[in-house]
Amino acid sequence: MRTVVYPHKSQVMGEAEGAEAVTVTNPGDSYTDKLAKYLPGEVIAFFAPLAAFVSGDQNLLIAIAAAGLVGTFIYLFNSAKNAEPAKKPRPYFYVLACISFAVWAIATSQLATMIGLTAKASSVMLGITVFLVPGIDMLLSPKTSQP
Repeated sequence: MRTVVYPHKSQVMGEAEGAEAVTVTNPGDSYTDKLAKYLPGEVIAFFAPLAAFVSGDQNLLIAIAAAGLVGTFIYLFNSAKNAEPAKKPRPYFYVLACISFAVWAIATSQLATMIGLTAKASSVMLGITVFLVPGIDMLLSPKTSQP
């Protein structure tokens, strides 16, 4: 699944005839699993080559970044539409994913220099985001949701 899976409980039917359903606890995604899900590969594949192609045109770069930001939300929302309720991302996941895209886009393109950041500053900003965003998600998510 392309969206973060949070801890949840679900009912699993026994395999033997007449067996009762058993409640199973899914621990959800780990810190590193979550990290990989905030920035969809499809969005990276859209933004990176186009940002390099239009690097001299600030207006086009801003337009591409804006499309990538909106596209991140749309892609992740559509990916989660058919997930069972316990596996749907929390609303704040989309905010964290959009923040992740924005920081990544700034750090990996000329957007950083456009807003006055040095290469070192944008790299540090990216590192801080990579380090903190999954942790923030874990702090905000409930321990386990009921079936």
